[in-house]
Amino acid sequence: MRTTKVTTARIAPEWNPPVLEQSIDADFYLRSCPSNATTPGLFMQDIVKLVTAKHHGAAERLYEGVTERRWTAFKFYPLRDWMRLAVNATKILDDSVPLSEGLRRLGRIAFPSLGATMAGKVVLFALGNRIEDAFRNAPRAYKMVLPQSEVTVDVGEGRGRIELRNVYSFPSAYHFGVFEGTVVEYGFQPRIRLLPGGRWCDASFEADWR
Repeated sequence: MRTTKVTTARIAPEWNPPVLEQSIDADFYLRSCPSNATTPGLFMQDIVKLVTAKHHGAAERLYEGVTERRWTAFKFYPLRDWMRLAVNATKILDDSVPLSEGLRRLGRIAFPSLGATMAGKVVLFALGNRIEDAFRNAPRAYKMVLPQSEVTVDVGEGRGRIELRNVYSFPSAYHFGVFEGTVVEYGFQPRIRLLPGGRWCDASFEADWR
């Protein structure tokens, strides 16, 4: 049983998951996302840092369709803006993979980004610093960053099941990566499975890290 605190562990070299190839209609998700859905500026900031660090001069492509270019970390902004930014970013970072795979890869930075903030630490580690604690805290963390979401978890030793509801920001792709990034941050090799079924804004996952 591993009880070490969160580290910046690297993904194990032998971890080579298959590429997500599911079709994603980004325009459908953008149209379907409620206009009052919001998320903190922190996640916009982190996408911009990631893209501009690797691709100088990509700003115009990155901000295409986004209404603002500056954000405060824990002030809330339209989720549609974050979604446009995320789609633009994936096309800049690696246009050779399907959009679903690009969003999944982008999702892996969400947990370490939130965990690096004081507010994030308070929420993510309220029950302790084991990986099981982080998964048990997922409903609180999601409510903090996606207020309209409903998340339930069933967590045991070395495993967890997560159900997302009313998560409008590409739940079966981006949030697939969110949970992978969480497992990696604790130094384990992620094994995440997307379960079939649900609405476009819902997703269920099984994870294990034994």
